[in-house]
Amino acid sequence: MNHAKNLEKFATQLAQDFAVYKDGCYVLCVDDLPDAEQKELAAYYLESVDREVTECVYGDDFSNDNDYVCAIFAMLKNDNAETRENLAQTISKNIIKYFNVGLQDSLENGCDQRRWNEQEDKGFDE
Repeated sequence: MNHAKNLEKFATQLAQDFAVYKDGCYVLCVDDLPDAEQKELAAYYLESVDREVTECVYGDDFSNDNDYVCAIFAMLKNDNAETRENLAQTISKNIIKYFNVGLQDSLENGCDQRRWNEQEDKGFDE
């Protein structure tokens, strides 16, 4: 299974579905995607980096009092649906934040691929 190719295909599909044509190119930012698509893009990205998740759960805050650590403590103190859901949301948000540059690069490549596909369909070689 080629995880990088799967990421590329998914990013191109996102560009097809959500990118905006502006100043001669397609533009799409991670923050412009619906939550479900952000999470799926992050999952494809994690697969493409061999599931390296050591630090990404912290997002951009590596302090001892960050939202990830607080969510874990809350769940350990009171394990219920609400605290588990909060932990899951915190992890998802932090993974997307941590890998934002890579996710954005993937979307930019997807936008470029969309533009190239359109040019190819029209018979243009760039």
